[in-house]
Amino acid sequence: MIKKLLTGLNLLVFITVFSQSGIGTHTPEGALDISYPDNEWGLVLPHVDQAENTKNPMGGNVKKGTIVYDSKEDCIRYFNGDKWSGCLLRGITDPIKLDCSSAVLSKDVIINYPVSTQTTVSIPYSNLGVDFDYGETPFLSQNVTGLMAVLPSGSIKKGPGVLVFSISGTPSAKGEAKFSLSIAGVTCEFVITVKELY
Repeated sequence: MIKKLLTGLNLLVFITVFSQSGIGTHTPEGALDISYPDNEWGLVLPHVDQAENTKNPMGGNVKKGTIVYDSKEDCIRYFNGDKWSGCLLRGITDPIKLDCSSAVLSKDVIINYPVSTQTTVSIPYSNLGVDFDYGETPFLSQNVTGLMAVLPSGSIKKGPGVLVFSISGTPSAKGEAKFSLSIAGVTCEFVITVKELY
């Protein structure tokens, strides 16, 4: 009887000390292993209106290492045992931003006249990620047709910079020639105003 009792206690101690929990798996590979066989589901963290309002359901202080999604700050935060962290992840933004609204045309473009050589459009960018190489890319005008903007092959370097497009062709009408860009997965539109010859 004592032998059976000791065997049972040893087994219970072993399970308690070395137990792992698995959700969606029978073979957890960590203290807690959350898996889904089809790899289509994500983990949703507890949402709180503000991290500082988080409560321990057992009473007492919030446990060190607690992680929550703070709805007020719109980000993930954790508790270090003394205070809450700032935002770990705040929104998701593209590392590269194109500022098409600040496009600068180097020379006037006139209706029914071929665009003069060396006519360019400069578009500022900012890159928070790594350098990005691209090949030569042409873009045709819309609304006012007959123009092409060509971005010669190059790199978008980390930090601020400028992309310079060569403009060519003969505009079909006066008005706004629109160019829709898609570079490094980022889209924007710049406009060239086609004028009449005075």
